[in-house]
Parts: sequence; structure tokens; C-alpha cells
Amino acid sequence: MAATPRGSRVPALPSWLRGWRPRTTSLDDGVALVQKNARPEGFDLWIGVVLGPRPDAVPDPLPLTVTMAGQALTREYPVVLRWYRPGEGGSSREPRFFHGHLTVDAVPPGAYDVSVEVPQLAIPGRSRAVARVRTLPRMAEPGDELRLMVGSCYDAGTDSHDEIGKAHARAFPSGTDLTFLLGDQVYADAPFTHYAFRSRRRPRSGLLLKYWTTWGMSTSSDRTGLKRILSGGPNYFLPDDHEFWNGWPNRSVTAKHSIGKISEARRNHRERVRAVVPDDEVSPVPPSPDAGAPTDPFLQSYFPVHPAEWEGWSLASFELFGSFQTRSVADRAGQGPSLGVDDEGVAARAPRRAGPPGIHAPRNEILQTIHIDPLTFCLLDTRTRRTRRLRHPVHSAFVDPVFLDEMLRRARAAAVFVLATPQPLLVRAGHHTQKNTAERLRLFGSETDVQDYWYQWQRLWDGLIDAREGRPTVVLGGDIHRSHVATVPEIGLLEIVSSPMSLVWGGGVLSTWRRLAGLFGGRREDLRLSEIADGPRARRSPLPDARARFEKRLPQDREGFAGVTFTRVEGSALDLEVTLFERRLLVDDVPPGAGTPARPLRFRLDPGRRGTAAVVRL
Repeated sequence: MAATPRGSRVPALPSWLRGWRPRTTSLDDGVALVQKNARPEGFDLWIGVVLGPRPDAVPDPLPLTVTMAGQALTREYPVVLRWYRPGEGGSSREPRFFHGHLTVDAVPPGAYDVSVEVPQLAIPGRSRAVARVRTLPRMAEPGDELRLMVGSCYDAGTDSHDEIGKAHARAFPSGTDLTFLLGDQVYADAPFTHYAFRSRRRPRSGLLLKYWTTWGMSTSSDRTGLKRILSGGPNYFLPDDHEFWNGWPNRSVTAKHSIGKISEARRNHRERVRAVVPDDEVSPVPPSPDAGAPTDPFLQSYFPVHPAEWEGWSLASFELFGSFQTRSVADRAGQGPSLGVDDEGVAARAPRRAGPPGIHAPRNEILQTIHIDPLTFCLLDTRTRRTRRLRHPVHSAFVDPVFLDEMLRRARAAAVFVLATPQPLLVRAGHHTQKNTAERLRLFGSETDVQDYWYQWQRLWDGLIDAREGRPTVVLGGDIHRSHVATVPEIGLLEIVSSPMSLVWGGGVLSTWRRLAGLFGGRREDLRLSEIADGPRARRSPLPDARARFEKRLPQDREGFAGVTFTRVEGSALDLEVTLFERRLLVDDVPPGAGTPARPLRFRLDPGRRGTAAVVRL
């Protein structure tokens, strides 16, 4: 395979050419082991296995044994993996993907070495996987630390030298306590050549191959992807649009679906544009059918987009996110991992009805919470429960109100509150920038963001300001391909945005376009809180003189990630150290032992104080 020069933003030429051919590359044999979430006395593990064609029968389910050693004990745990069937007309002798989760509880707090062996894999170096796992740490005494890695947006196709793993090893030589990956861990829609030709025919197979390569399991291309990051401790994930397709769900599915569906998508779009519910109508939509995705344009516009609306194209994204990333609701409930096409006709595995009549329950965890006194973390999925309509006061939402309310309840109770979302929150409200324009539903065109949901955005900000009452609040985000640290001192808020870990294929073109656009007057950099926490409901403007202050910003499209360390000082007060690591500075011709070429920012977080005294830069 031809090599890509260091610093290049495009994949090697043969890979680019292969993307034009509508054929499916086989998965490489191997076994992957990743820790998911953690508890004070336990954790969850994910195991994935690919077995290539072989004459002997492979059992389904596939039984294995996981061995755990550490803290003066050794234990073995049986685990059963299920076969994920793409069901897309491939050969019966194609490789098979098995996957499953293992819950480990009642273990002493600390770190453990975990391994799993697959007897059916007779390939040297590929039959065994190991990982270093940790229970949830404590911060009981002054000096105790909690180390986080925060990142988003990773396209394995542009990280051709696996620089992300090398940079991570140098930035965190002793590992991290928690890893937060906040969206676009897999670019299902890149490169567009692969996406437009190969994946149209076999969406489940194409996305599975993308995940397996990104998780560092490719031998044919000799890639490690995110393997180094994922193998060192608890990992928490949030989805964003590229786990599906760009702009999901508010852009047309024609971006990904089979070419034969394009005309159907255009007709459906026209019907949805005409299906408008007046603002004073709060319950105009009839319940959706018990089985299958809705076809009524009202339901499609004003309810969260159903996972099965576009069959395998959208289902594959939910199925594989619930396997490789955040464990699915069905799996947590004991139903096991997704079986792929075999699940489509099983009513018990379809989304359950929840909340108002007709709204299907989520397939993935929408709100994940972690409590490490005095810190409370909430990871809120603001992507997968979005409605297509943006401005209805009741129906339009980027997340179910029940999850937003629960997050705000935890924010009110927390001493120091950390909220992670896929997208930044220190942005101008859509109502502020678009209040004199009509709502437009474009078949193609600009992306919709959380701030464009006028009413729920205002509810989020009003609720967060009221719940925190000026106590220390840290907001984590990604998505925008620009990393920064910003504060709003008047409300005791600090935002850390880390994006991207690697540019998407073709991102260099977008970067050039942004630089050219900046020559003709870029967007204003100063942000008033009254412009951020804005909305259509009348209220007193919050702290009209408060502004967001950017403490540090990396250049647009600068690849890297953030290191965040909390250190307990006295009482519930914490010192916070934030480092925005640039990937290229961690791997390009830096002598060993030279240290990390990034200067941290330090803050004191004191929950006993309010406003400007609650978050102070040191």
C-alpha cells in the first residue's frame, strides 16, 4: 500500500481508489476487548470477535472465558457472544462478527488486567486480547486526582500513521481515570466515495468494517486507530451526526440511502414541509402504530426520528453504536446484543413506547451519570432524540423533556457539576440569530444544531442557570473542529471544547474555505450571555453584562484532544488543570523526555462560593 506523507490530510491513493468500487472488503480476524463504564466496585466490558471462513462449524452463541487479575485476586467469568448478521446477500463463507458485554461487580476498588482468549482463532497474536481496566476512583483526601481525556471527531482514514495513539501515549504515560469521547468517533459517511458506492449496497457490512478498523483491529491495512485510547480504562461515549450521516436527522437521507430511494425521500420531504402544526396546538398528532416506523408526515416531523425509518441504513447505526460504543438499552435489560437483520422482525427488540402516546423509547442511553464526590458528571445525548421540526413550543426538541429535567435535577444537587454534550453550549441561540426568518426544512443545505430548537434551548439555559445558582459548572463539548477553553465568570461556568482528533476525509478543503471566508469578515468572537441564553419566551434578561471569555483557543481544524485533571484541595474545593494537546506537537520530531509541548490552564473551583468567586483562574 502506498504511504501517505506525514501531515497529509487525505488517505493513501489506493484506499481512495478502492472507495469507488462497490465491493465489500472482508473483516480481519481478531478479538477486541474494551472497558465501558465503571462503578466503585465494578465495571462493564465489551468483547468483539471476527472469525473468518473455516470448514469447522462455529457455535452461535459463542462461549468464551474472561480472566481478571489484580488486587491480590484472580477470577474467571464466562461470557456468551452473539452473531451479528448483516443479512445483505453476502456469501455464507464470509467472516462472522460476534459481540457481547460482560458485567463485573463486587470486586475491590482498583485496577485490573483483563484478558480473553478465542480458541477458534489460530492466528499468532490475534487470538488473545488484553486490557487494563479500572473501577470508579474516589477523591476522598486532599491531593487525590481524577484524570480525564476528552476528545471527539475521529476519521481513521486520515490518521494514516496512527498518530492519535502515539500522541495519547505521550500525553498520558500513566493512563487516565476516565475517557470521554463526545461524538463522531466513527465517520460513517466518509470518505464519500466509499459511502456513496460501496455502503449503499450493504450498509450494515460497510459500517461494521468502519467500526472494526477504527477500533484498531485491521491487519490488512496495519492500523491501530483508537485502540490505545480505548484499552486503558473506563470509556464513555456520546453519539453525534456522523455516526449516522452528516446532519442527521435534519438532512435528507439521500445522503446515504440507496440511489433508488432518492425520489422517495424527495416526496417524503415535500409532504413533511406541508405538514405544519400551529404553535397553539399541543396534542395534534395521533399515536403512532405499535410496530414499525411511522409514515405519517406529522409523526415524522414532530416526534423523535424513529430508528427504523430508513430500514438497515438507520438501524445499522443504532445497532453498532449500542455494541461498540454505549451499551444499548435492550442489552442492559438482559435481552442481549443486537443480532442485526434477525432483530428486525422481533417485536420485543423494537423500541418500546414511552412518555406521551406514540413516542418510541430510545434504543441507547440518553443520560449517563457518574458521581465521584464532590463531582457529578452528566453525559447528555442531544442527537438521537431530535425532532425534525425546530420551533414548536411543545413538540420540537433535541432530547426528551424527561431526560432534560433529570439532568437539571442532578445539576441542582451537585457540588461541582460537569455536563458533557456532543456540541458546545456557548453559542448564540438560534432565536437570537434567526428570529426574523421563517423556519426552513431543507432537503439539502446547512446543518441544524441544538441552539436552533428555540424553546428547549431556552429551557436548557434557564434551567441550568437557576439550578447552579453561580456554583462551579464545567461544560464539555466537541463537534466544531476547533478546541477552546472559555469562561462565563458571572455564572461560575467554564467550557472545554475538544475537536477534532483527526480531520474528516476532505476536511482540508473545508478548512481552506473557512480561511477564505474569514478574509471577508468572520463571525464575532465576543459572546454575551443574553445572546446565548435567549429564546422566544418572555423573561428578564440574565445578567445582561455577562460575557463568555475565551481563555485559550487552538486554530481551526487543529487535530488533538484535551487533558482535564481535577485535584481535591480542601473541603469540596478542586483545582482544575486543562491542557489542549495538539496531536502534531506530540508526535513530530520531539526528543524523548522533552515533556508535553502544551501549557495547561489552571482554575480553582469552589462550590462554597458563587459567580466570579466560584471559578477563578490561577
